[in-house]
Amino acid sequence: MMLDLRRITIELSKWNEGKAIVLRGKGNMFCAGSDLAAVQFLVSPKEGGNVCMYMQNTLYAFQCLPMVSLAYIEGKAMGGGAELVTACDLRLMHESAEIRFVQRRLGLIPGWGGTTRLKRLIGRQRAMRLLMSGLGVRGEEALRMGLVDGVGCEPHVWLDTVVGGLDSYVIKTIKSAVNQTDFKTDQQSLQREIELIYKVWGGPANRQAIDAIKRKE
Repeated sequence: MMLDLRRITIELSKWNEGKAIVLRGKGNMFCAGSDLAAVQFLVSPKEGGNVCMYMQNTLYAFQCLPMVSLAYIEGKAMGGGAELVTACDLRLMHESAEIRFVQRRLGLIPGWGGTTRLKRLIGRQRAMRLLMSGLGVRGEEALRMGLVDGVGCEPHVWLDTVVGGLDSYVIKTIKSAVNQTDFKTDQQSLQREIELIYKVWGGPANRQAIDAIKRKE
């Protein structure tokens, strides 16, 4: 999935006439994030940091796409999937959908840029609560806190109210103007996020969580 997302992002960056894209999952899962069966073999901080840096770079490139990106969340967006949601320009949820930052269960923090983007979206206090508690957020609550832009909307119809009638060049220019106010400081924050991943990946809490998962298998 990570490799495919990078490849598709590169392809979309060359789609000059594109106005918008809709990112959605399948069935009852928007995205579950990293495969725990694979993560447990990435034991060193360097290995974990490399994976996170790869996804930070991919999602940063995704944010910089010239068209508007909309995440349509049906089912669950968990862990890295919740971070992926924050990388989109706009977000819609199905009434029964859920966004949950579960990295704490592994003794980790979000490392794909999620802490940086979540704080910008919903503010420091709410971001702290979601990241520390690991509690899930559903439609109306997510809408109230500003995590999503709409609940129960049909994505293509809703998206038409945003970009309908706009020229693709105008969309690209608006997005560039908005992005430049964020990314100057975001890059410093993203770098700090990677530095902190090195401190917790492979640490006592992380290893204890991985061992607990192994015992359940």
